[in-house]
Amino acid sequence: ITSVLTELDIQFESPASTEQPLSVMTKPCVVSDAMGFGQMQAMISLAETSACDAPGSGSYRIDVARHSGDTFQFHAFYRQLRSGLKEIIEGSATQPAGGTTSPPPEPAAPGADAGALLPMATN
Repeated sequence: ITSVLTELDIQFESPASTEQPLSVMTKPCVVSDAMGFGQMQAMISLAETSACDAPGSGSYRIDVARHSGDTFQFHAFYRQLRSGLKEIIEGSATQPAGGTTSPPPEPAAPGADAGALLPMATN
């Protein structure tokens, strides 16, 4: 995740949090000039999935949420992040977890800023 943010030239920091130890917070930024002059800030967390899989199964998800700022900038950021993580996301669709294969989810609907999930392959 951090390598994709670096490639996108988006500055970030890792907040010291015991609740979300595998997370990064972007610094306020303008992602796309075409989306206006507003800034956005996003929280990205990596978490082991537990709803369907047993703990320790090696299945993870990436949660992306708008922390603050412009919704249009956040959507531009989300599209760029998803594109940058495409290889990881597509890899997870070809590696069955628990015997099933599922394609990556569709992007969040406009206005749905929190809870966007990106599955992630584990190697």
